[in-house]
Amino acid sequence: MGDHIEVEGHISGYVEDIGWRSTRIRTLPNNIIIIPNSKLAESVITNHYLPDMQMAVLVEVGVDYGSDLRRVEEVTVEVAEMIQESVEGLLGVLSLSSGIIVLGKTILISLLF
Repeated sequence: MGDHIEVEGHISGYVEDIGWRSTRIRTLPNNIIIIPNSKLAESVITNHYLPDMQMAVLVEVGVDYGSDLRRVEEVTVEVAEMIQESVEGLLGVLSLSSGIIVLGKTILISLLF
C-alpha cells in the first residue's frame, strides 16, 4: 500500500487500500477511485515505486524567443520550489546551466529556448 501505480495508462494514483473485492486508489486531485480486483487482475499495472520509489517527470516549458532567459529560469525555479513544498516526497532543487531544472531525482523541467 502507498505505491504510486498506473492502470493501463488510464488511472494513476496511490494505493490506499486493498480489500477482498476491490482496491482503492487516491489520485493527485485527492479523489478516490475504487477498482474491482477482478478488473485489476486483467489489467496491465505499472508500479512507479518499483524497483525504486524515486520517479522522474519531464515537463517541457516553451517561452517566447524574446524572453529574458535568466528570468525564465528564476521563475521556473521559484515554481519548482513551491511545488516541492506542497507535494510530499520531492527532493531539493538544482538549477543547471544547460536549461534543465532538476528537482532532486524526482522532476525534470526542460526549458525550450
